[in-house]
Amino acid sequence: MPFAELQPPRNLQIDPSEFGALKISWHPPDSQILLEAYEIILKNLTSSEEIQARKCRHLQSVVGNGSLQMKVLGTDTSAYFGNLIPDTFYRVDVFALSEDERSAPASLSSSPLVPGMPPTLPPDKVSWS
Repeated sequence: MPFAELQPPRNLQIDPSEFGALKISWHPPDSQILLEAYEIILKNLTSSEEIQARKCRHLQSVVGNGSLQMKVLGTDTSAYFGNLIPDTFYRVDVFALSEDERSAPASLSSSPLVPGMPPTLPPDKVSWS
């Protein structure tokens, strides 16, 4: 019997449901291989110069290559990332992990952007500095 290759997760979805957060969900791969975990990698696609130009208070959370990583159990089908930089695009890669194999990624870019906060002043009170 030929060796079955571990397939990537299916139907990857990104939900920018609240300020500075993304909920990522997926369906398990079509395979009979027992999954140990899923690995989720968020890659910031916005340059640090652009973020710095916004005077964003979350700038210190952008380190190295701007990636965040999380592992969840093989029975889970979602992950939540909070404290993300608002108004920023991310690429999401989700890998299925078995005892000795890592699948190809299921990949998707966040769109719309990670939500920012709505303005706190009415339009007639906005001023330019």
